[in-house]
Amino acid sequence: MDDRYSHLDQGDAQRRRLLQDIVRYTETGTLRQGFMGEFIRYFHEVTFALMTRGDDFFALFIGRLKMEVDLSWQWPLATVVAADEIYLKINPASFLFMRLEEAGSLIKHEVLHLILDHHRREKTLKKRHDKTAINLALDVAVNQYLQDLPPFCEKLATVNLKLGLDLKFNETLE
Repeated sequence: MDDRYSHLDQGDAQRRRLLQDIVRYTETGTLRQGFMGEFIRYFHEVTFALMTRGDDFFALFIGRLKMEVDLSWQWPLATVVAADEIYLKINPASFLFMRLEEAGSLIKHEVLHLILDHHRREKTLKKRHDKTAINLALDVAVNQYLQDLPPFCEKLATVNLKLGLDLKFNETLE
C-alpha cells in the first residue's frame, strides 16, 4: 500500500469507530467516555487534511473559531455570530456521516459564509423575504464555488431545476 494515503485510511477507521459510538448513543442515550475528545481530534484531522490539499486558508480560519459540540444541533456544521464572538457549532451525529472530502467542503462552506458577510446580510434580508428562501440563497451563493459537497447541500443547478429558476453562476446572494 502507498504510505502517502495511510492517514486517510486511519482517519476513515477513526470516523467509523466514532460513528459506532453515535449509533450506540441513539440506542441507549449514553455516550462513551472519551468520545468528545476523540471527536475533536478527528475534526482537527479533517482540518489538517484541508491543509495538506492546499486549502490552508480555510483550515487556519476555522481553527480560530470557538468550537461548540452539540449533539442536538440541527446541522453537521454551522457558524453562529453572537456579540463579538464567532462560534463553530458541530453536531458529531451528522458530521461523522460525511466522507473526509465532504466534511472539508462543508468547512469551506462555513468559512465562505463568514467571508461574504452572510450573517449580517441575512438580518437585512429577513425584513423583506421568507426565511427559507433566504437560507436557500445563502447556501447556493457559497456552494456554487465548492466541489465534493455532501448530497444534502443545495447546488445552483438543482435549485434552478426544482424551482424553475435561471440563476446564473457568480451572482450575489441577493
